[in-house]
Amino acid sequence: MVPNIEKLVDIITNSIDQKKKVLLAGCGTSGRLGFFCSRQFNRILTKFGLFGVFDYSLAGDDEAIFVSNEIVEDSPQMGSDDLIKES
Repeated sequence: MVPNIEKLVDIITNSIDQKKKVLLAGCGTSGRLGFFCSRQFNRILTKFGLFGVFDYSLAGDDEAIFVSNEIVEDSPQMGSDDLIKES
């Protein structure tokens, strides 16, 4: 597990250095965590004068942050479509 975490740290560090986006995506709870983590990570980066590289993609769009929608959250195809829209 440690080598995988080290690779992730390298990818995120390079993204910060190159001002490239890191997308946290998910459906349901994982998508909501992606939303909250991306906001918090960006706050921390900007406190150090760095570019906030984190963004999120949540199945069901922003409405799903507060209102669950199982039809969207349980659809791999809708999740895939959302990711394609983000790119």
